[in-house]
Amino acid sequence: MKFISILSIVFCCSVLNAQHSIGFKFGGINSKIYQSSVNSIKTERLYETIENSFYSGLAFGLIYNYRFSKLFSIQPEINYMQMGTWYEFKAILNNDTVFYISQKLRLNYLMIPILAKFSVGNKNLKGHLAIGPYLGVLLNGSAKNYANWFGTYTNEEKPIDFDKATISRLDYGLVFSPSVSYKFGLAELFLEYRFMFGLHNLSTFQDKSSINSPKPYNRMHQISIGLLFNLGKK
Repeated sequence: MKFISILSIVFCCSVLNAQHSIGFKFGGINSKIYQSSVNSIKTERLYETIENSFYSGLAFGLIYNYRFSKLFSIQPEINYMQMGTWYEFKAILNNDTVFYISQKLRLNYLMIPILAKFSVGNKNLKGHLAIGPYLGVLLNGSAKNYANWFGTYTNEEKPIDFDKATISRLDYGLVFSPSVSYKFGLAELFLEYRFMFGLHNLSTFQDKSSINSPKPYNRMHQISIGLLFNLGKK
């Protein structure tokens, strides 16, 4: 009982000494869906290949920061992120491209990271490093196809039907985020770089005939600027 009382006193003191901040951020994203296996088939006459590249989007976020000390804080966030990827597929027969399709896959996510944030610096100018897990939910998306089939061109965009699509609506992974901040008054302006490393296989399609079927994962680079407003002690 005495031990519990001591823990309660320590916890209350840490809460009273803690510094609370809320804020927002806005930034740009370069994201792609990384494939864990090589997607190419080559014969004497036919060569097929699939490549994917980065898709550019925007991100908006709300931040809550709970600072235990000058060096350490916990920072949960709620972020809306426009992610996606570009796919390019080519089929070449006798050195002539007979089929080509480029697909722009747009995926809008709600991302919730919970980060451990470490800080160094003086009263106004500081450097930070935040690491931690994230959970993502795919809200909606679309696929836009640009195709050339034996000289016939098509260009169409359709929303993703999640009842038929083979993409998971759940994602999770790790976040690595260095940043710098400058404090003026009760506000703190910050510039942040973020790398997101997805750990969840986004494909719900299971090809039991091949152990080397593609395993897609989210990858994301982000640059953001934002403001934090102090609600606790100065």
